[in-house]
Amino acid sequence: STQSRSSAASDVYKRQQQLVLADEQLWVLGNPDNLNPVFGGVPNAFAWRAEMDRGEIIGWTAMGPSIPNGELESFAAFGYGGRLYVAGGAPRFAGPIDNNVYSAPVLGDRGLGAWSQHVNELPSPMIWGSAIATDSGAMLLGGDDPTPGAVGSVDFAAMIFMSGAPGAWTSPAPLPERRLGPALAQAGTRTLAIGGAIPDANEQPAAPAAEVYSTQDGDVWATETPLPAARAFASAAANEQFVFIIGGTTTPPAPDGSVLVSAHCSSE
Repeated sequence: STQSRSSAASDVYKRQQQLVLADEQLWVLGNPDNLNPVFGGVPNAFAWRAEMDRGEIIGWTAMGPSIPNGELESFAAFGYGGRLYVAGGAPRFAGPIDNNVYSAPVLGDRGLGAWSQHVNELPSPMIWGSAIATDSGAMLLGGDDPTPGAVGSVDFAAMIFMSGAPGAWTSPAPLPERRLGPALAQAGTRTLAIGGAIPDANEQPAAPAAEVYSTQDGDVWATETPLPAARAFASAAANEQFVFIIGGTTTPPAPDGSVLVSAHCSSE
């Protein structure tokens, strides 16, 4: 695709960092904010690995190579089978929106290997999507294809082979309400899609939403207790009892660094 991303949307909703768990390691992939090429700023994508001590983060180590395209932002990322994956996205300042899928191995010495591009790319360009690893592969939800005439959420799923290569991407059941960039978490057998941004008439993200949906099989989405306040483009994680939602943007659009915790989460 040669469709370029709208700068107006990226000014408000910046998805610069993606939190990824791979091979029992915590990673952040992204692109630093507030770079201006007019004043000499150069895109400098990063991959950071968390230094852990008995479950606590005590520091971050910059690991290279970072991500395949140093200008890429608004991509989806996930970890599976000891590899980090990056899908979709768009160059930071200008250029076509991507539908490529890349991955890199997490090495035994706790480094990151070289990135490779996979043959099975996404069926369409995608920005603002969220990704989560499943038992057999990955699911991408709430992306947007800004190609003229392409209306609707971009949702994909694929098996990941033992070689690390994704199989053909298919379309899972869409969310009951179209959302861009929901926070995704795995709570036992359920996949949760939390919040997200509401697309407006120009296919750009509008106000964040508070809805929470869940599915056990990827075919039927159920409605759960909504968030106390709308939030989009956040990160989420779950354990046996609670769901945690971190960061994102609120209404009116503003960065929010607070952490929301559910009162209780049943994994069934």
